[in-house]
Amino acid sequence: DRRISKYAGYEDVWMYGLPKWVFYDEDLKIASIDASNSTITTAVAPRIGISSGREFYIYNILDELDQAGEYYVDKNSGILYFYPQGEFEYFNVSLFNGTEMIRVKDASHIIFSGLTLENSRSSGIYITGGDSVRVEYCDVKNLSGNGITIGDPSEVVYTPFIDYKWTDWNDNYALTEAQTAVKAIEDWAVPSKSVKVRGQNHGVYGCFITNIGLTGIDMAGGNIYLEERANYYVENCDISFSGQNCTRYQPGISVDNIHGVSIKNNELSHFPGSAIQGYITGAEITGNNIYDGVTNNYDMGLLYFNYCMPALDVTIKNNYLHDVPPEVDISSPNSPLSQRSAIAFDFGGPLDADVTNNVIENIPRVIFLNDMQIISNNIIIDCYEPAYTVNQTTSFYPAQNKENVFNGKETFHSTYWTYIPCWPVFAEGEHGVKYRKIWEENYPRIMDWIDIIQSQVHQGRNFLQVDNNLAVNKRGYLLGTHLKFNDLQFADVPFSSAKNNTYTSDTSMFVDYENQNYQLTDAAKAKYGIDIDMSAIGTKTDVAGTDLYKTTYTSVPSSTGGVVAPAPSTATVPEKVKDAVVLKIGSPNAFATGKAVKVDPNNDAVMPQIINSRTLVPARFIAESFGGEVGWDDATRTVTIKLGGKTVTMVLDKNELMIDGEVATVMDVPAQSIEGRTMVPLRVLCETALSKTVFWDPMGLIVISDGELMSETADSALIRQIFDSL
Repeated sequence: DRRISKYAGYEDVWMYGLPKWVFYDEDLKIASIDASNSTITTAVAPRIGISSGREFYIYNILDELDQAGEYYVDKNSGILYFYPQGEFEYFNVSLFNGTEMIRVKDASHIIFSGLTLENSRSSGIYITGGDSVRVEYCDVKNLSGNGITIGDPSEVVYTPFIDYKWTDWNDNYALTEAQTAVKAIEDWAVPSKSVKVRGQNHGVYGCFITNIGLTGIDMAGGNIYLEERANYYVENCDISFSGQNCTRYQPGISVDNIHGVSIKNNELSHFPGSAIQGYITGAEITGNNIYDGVTNNYDMGLLYFNYCMPALDVTIKNNYLHDVPPEVDISSPNSPLSQRSAIAFDFGGPLDADVTNNVIENIPRVIFLNDMQIISNNIIIDCYEPAYTVNQTTSFYPAQNKENVFNGKETFHSTYWTYIPCWPVFAEGEHGVKYRKIWEENYPRIMDWIDIIQSQVHQGRNFLQVDNNLAVNKRGYLLGTHLKFNDLQFADVPFSSAKNNTYTSDTSMFVDYENQNYQLTDAAKAKYGIDIDMSAIGTKTDVAGTDLYKTTYTSVPSSTGGVVAPAPSTATVPEKVKDAVVLKIGSPNAFATGKAVKVDPNNDAVMPQIINSRTLVPARFIAESFGGEVGWDDATRTVTIKLGGKTVTMVLDKNELMIDGEVATVMDVPAQSIEGRTMVPLRVLCETALSKTVFWDPMGLIVISDGELMSETADSALIRQIFDSL
């Protein structure tokens, strides 16, 4: 594109795009632009090369600031030029450029609770080594790097079984696969790579993680050679908008080279790539609400597990995966197949994955599967096609060379991600004997597959079971012609089962299909043999991060070194104000008749505030807390309150307050709408209109009651202390 030539000689220009593959992005500084021959020279070489016809854009050019949201950084002058997106109150410019804001190395039994980490050009928290470090109830946001990193990123390779470019240290096949397996064992089965050294039992609980440049949570750990699980966990977190700097390949949660992780009851949403992604051997992924991902990518899924790491023990159960946009408009069976999936196992060999009791809705492709999984009791709603598969086992059974089933030239090197012959169970001598015994105990389905392939005797055993799934497509546009499970490549293969799968356009089995309540009725549970509790999916509370911290006690280490689950606050207000309404300037929290509540459960921006030297409070919240009835007339912009035999009316932006049709007072500051709620001067509303007593102190505490007027005593100090703990 010759237009680029005019930027020859410009400093600090960058290019971003997809130089090689449609799923791998790169961000490269431009070293020079040669206008005479229309070439761009990058400052560093792209990691994976260049292909023709790939899209990219160049940026950080002052001349091109012509759209909202664009910016230019002049590093020489230190000036940021920014094109604003309409009206805004503020924007953040991060200057902190440390490696991370908190670094924990080789430390144990530490809890970070109730913290806010934001505005860094790098990462938030980095944990490596040690035991039982927990990050809980924290807000992690507006960071350019990772939100939270657990484990050493330098260990993130394609697989611990063998390096991705294994010939680099194998002298071009000088070692056999069995000898290569021995070398890998010798590299990994050493004390220095034990989880006791590299880290174990770390986790993230109840955190709010959003607007992250790279990955929300990045984890690496465990050791399959020592049969040690990292025992990491991510639970009850709200994670969204990761990958904001690298918008193709950075997931919400990265599980690269990890053995032993639990990901439970999280809200994961709004990702340009995957929600959970990586190379994984052992994991439990349950109870998560995952949606709106893969928005800027193609060959990927909400859950995407790649290439070389065999999923030896992976459970994906009771998740709700939904609302992934199609790659193209899908209008007929001849439309190009979308490669956006709910679950994608991109493997070249066997894997033991149990995918059961999930609800998958409004996603082009449900699952990109492989030969050795249990796919059962799932509910599939309004999806283009249930599954897509490439049957890798047919490369080995029946084998072309039965004397050497895992012949490297035929099945290993030609399919570069098939690392099976380098697994530790194929190692020479005592190493192989040792690992075959361990795997027979821990991974029997994998060993069953190996036994069948090596013996070439099947004996009716099934590797892939796709049974008892319910596919509902009310749209009906492809119901008669789209691929069904039993139409796939494995249909007539002896080691696969695809039975009792139901396809229908009838939605009567759901409690409320139109309002997206996909809980099955009792009759449907009995009919289809599927029972998924939709109420158990997602976070266990309606809040996360520091908001959740405010409603709990801080967790403390137990005698065994773990952490005790947080208990709800048991503090109560003094007897004097148990029937009162208690608020505080600038806080969305409140007490109403002795209970901790929100002023507006749907909007934390609704709170008492001071305008023109007058304290304004939310009329509806206060009136209804005392049993009043509140009405609103949109045409006249009039609010009506009925309480204690009186009718109070106010018109927004007018100063008169009416009681029973008569002007009762003229307010200094009129009633007005703030954040969609009617806000009224405190004393006019409570004393004049509602006949309540009001206590207000200089620290912003407000007590509204029917009782005697409070004074600045120990009671008010106690109330303020309890209030601040919310």
